[in-house]
Amino acid sequence: KLTGLPAALTYRPAPFDAACSVLKNLRESDREHASSPALPPDVQLLVLSHEVPDDLLPPGETARAKAFEPEWQKLQKAQAKRSTRGEQWTIASSGHLLAQDRPASVAQAILDLLDKAP
Repeated sequence: KLTGLPAALTYRPAPFDAACSVLKNLRESDREHASSPALPPDVQLLVLSHEVPDDLLPPGETARAKAFEPEWQKLQKAQAKRSTRGEQWTIASSGHLLAQDRPASVAQAILDLLDKAP
């Protein structure tokens, strides 16, 4: 869980303004995504997912985050399936902020992906 300075930086107004903007423009983003060129069917694709549904929403919103978790995982799986070479990896003991929670695991996943590159 975020506390202290990381919480203050994460939960300050600017990130919430950005999140509100994303949500406000979600329909337009969906249209843009739908009209964007398809990925090559065999592109190397790695989707990193959290193990613990924490830090997606601000403190006090744990129930809402847990309620959204099944949909979040569904979206993650769908993203990985966009390629015949797509994979979804769950980063052990990580919340939504994967790079903060487990930076070495994220770095290793990138290195593993690069090792698989042609």
